[in-house]
Amino acid sequence: MKRFYTAMSLVAVLLYMASLSLATTSSSNFIDLSALLAFKFEIKTDPNNVLGSNWTQPGSFCNWVGVSCSRRRQRVTALNLTSMGLQGTISPYVGHLRRLKLLILQINLLEGVIPATAYHCQTLQVISLVHNKLRGVLPKYWLSNLTSLHALYLGQNNFTSTIPPPLVNNSKLLLLSLEHNNLHGSIPDEIGNLKNLKVLILGSNNLNGTIPSSIFNISSLQALALPLNSLSGTLPSTFGLQLPNLGALYLGGNQLSGKSCNIRGPIPKGIGALRNLNMLALSDNNLTGTIPSTIKGMKSLQRII
Repeated sequence: MKRFYTAMSLVAVLLYMASLSLATTSSSNFIDLSALLAFKFEIKTDPNNVLGSNWTQPGSFCNWVGVSCSRRRQRVTALNLTSMGLQGTISPYVGHLRRLKLLILQINLLEGVIPATAYHCQTLQVISLVHNKLRGVLPKYWLSNLTSLHALYLGQNNFTSTIPPPLVNNSKLLLLSLEHNNLHGSIPDEIGNLKNLKVLILGSNNLNGTIPSSIFNISSLQALALPLNSLSGTLPSTFGLQLPNLGALYLGGNQLSGKSCNIRGPIPKGIGALRNLNMLALSDNNLTGTIPSTIKGMKSLQRII
């Protein structure tokens, strides 16, 4: 019962604050304004007093720091509060921002989980929550509803789960960054469904098993980073031909961290087909044999680790 009254009080406060702003800015969108005020309510520490001072000004909320809107309908299209030292949780009311394209809350101290209501924001193109203190499991099915999503940055948080197959079923995704979490289990074979993926970063987790062969079928890949895991298996002999656009390949481990990949076997001669590769990191593995002579023909290669 106490929770019920607390929730009702919050709603009443938000409606009252929204009505005050609407009284001076009739063109403002009531739903988006309420969602922004709800977001502010969940922020417990604002060291620079950005929200405390700026998000109370009369006039359109489209002029608030970190908020961008569409010109005609004045709907919120971007929320960018990068590196402001914000502490608190992400309000579930963020899901009411139905025209949101960019949700960028990176480099803060946000805690809790990603609200499931985010699946309502079907226009989202970029989600960047990197470098926070978010926890829980990675979102599963609601990402499949975000059919316009191009980039998902969730690295440097405290997520503790496997990589759910539904997470990697968005064919429009161009960048997936999940590094520096506590992810475990294997990389799902469904990751090969990301046919347009350009950057895949899964390093510094607890992933194990083999690298799925489907990854080497993503011909659009420009950067592949899987270091500091416990991956095993061999590199396919033809992977150089399958990844013609690859510019950076990180598969090494790090003995200082107590982790190392367990990729074994020879370095495939086909690696010479990676004509755009400028960074190759294969250290701390169980590779055998000699360095293939085909590497000499890789004119773009600048560094080998």
